[in-house]
Amino acid sequence: MLPASPATITFSVASSFYFAEGYTGPGFEEWLTLQNPNAEEAVVEVTYMIKGGDNLVKHYTVGAETRYTVNVNDEVGSNKEVSTKVTCDKPIVAERPMYFDSNGRCGGHVETGLTR
Repeated sequence: MLPASPATITFSVASSFYFAEGYTGPGFEEWLTLQNPNAEEAVVEVTYMIKGGDNLVKHYTVGAETRYTVNVNDEVGSNKEVSTKVTCDKPIVAERPMYFDSNGRCGGHVETGLTR
């Protein structure tokens, strides 16, 4: 048996992130979490790119050294296929937790956005 070793978790800190293929249909919850590690507040612009619809642009202010959580279902509405672009005036961490309970299956996952 191998000895236990400490886990190392790293986060991508950047000023832009991209998330593909979100969904806000029945039984699905989509969230966006924005972590600001900076000593000053961060201004975040989120562009929700909705399949078959217009883009929706929202702005959020994330306090210094805090996390802000957005309910994407509430922002874009029900039954939407949505990709998301996050841009910020300072480097932050952006993640997208998703949960589902549909067709007899339930679960979830979280991912950090693709950075450029």
